[in-house]
Amino acid sequence: MPEPPSSTRGSELRLLEQCTHDLNLARSRLSAGRHARVSRWEEQQLRADLVTALEKYADALAAGGLPLPYRIRDELALYRRIGERG
Repeated sequence: MPEPPSSTRGSELRLLEQCTHDLNLARSRLSAGRHARVSRWEEQQLRADLVTALEKYADALAAGGLPLPYRIRDELALYRRIGERG
């Protein structure tokens, strides 16, 4: 299979880097919120933001033809289940 143009690979890399940054930020915000003992509603919002960041990261990996690490897959499944319970 032919390699995509380097500009395409560069944009995929930038997207992945941005998604990684957003994912780490979402994790940090959730952790900070838990330590600050935010309200239940605020924590649910922070978890929803984390799920969104995890999904975008997974999509960026898929777009680059990269596998989804088990840890990310499991973390995403966990927070989705928590979100379903409210």
